[in-house]
Amino acid sequence: MPEPAPNPEILPALRRVVRGLSLFFWCLPLMLLVYVQTARTDLFRALGGLDIVPAIGVTALFWVALKQMGRFRPDDLSWLRELERGQFLLLVNLGLAPFLGLYHGAPLVPVNYASVGLLAVSTVLFIYRANLIISRLTDLLPDEPLRHEARLFTSFNRLVLVGIPVLLSVFWGLGFVPALPETLSRILVGLEEMGPWMLVFLILLPTAMTMTLAWKVKEFILHSVFTGR
Repeated sequence: MPEPAPNPEILPALRRVVRGLSLFFWCLPLMLLVYVQTARTDLFRALGGLDIVPAIGVTALFWVALKQMGRFRPDDLSWLRELERGQFLLLVNLGLAPFLGLYHGAPLVPVNYASVGLLAVSTVLFIYRANLIISRLTDLLPDEPLRHEARLFTSFNRLVLVGIPVLLSVFWGLGFVPALPETLSRILVGLEEMGPWMLVFLILLPTAMTMTLAWKVKEFILHSVFTGR
């Protein structure tokens, strides 16, 4: 007997999920790269006062990706709640993105420094939330090995991401210690000069693993639903 055709009502929603996951995959590393380049280099200075447009654009595109994914299973409140929390963090990033350009021109101004720091925290929280979104999405798909793999790797990613603010807090606290060994002081100065690049390095592993999971989920939907394999 031929296999039953997929529910025609769910196919358009799954197509939107595939589009959303494709945007998700590309926007995640691009967002980090654009943020750091805007704050620390002259890559976008040729745009003049529009140098923050790339940061705003990639953040808005990421918001669209989550909006696309929300068309799937709109009756599942826990799924929609995860997406809404991720969208909220992206809106926070949108509001703070203009400070990236201001930070590049005046990094020692307290409001610029604090705003970029808050943007970094919001971005780490978003990557944490992105892992929960992927984990919840796999719970809605009929593939137990995929669910198990997603739970394993998202749990590891979240553990690493929780450790990042702990390390940054230790780094910040050491700055108030009056008499540090000379070697440790030099290390702290070097890390401070690295600035946002240090944060990118710390979140590189969970970011790469999050991208891999997003791609695997997209490929599962394409091959199992739209090609019938």
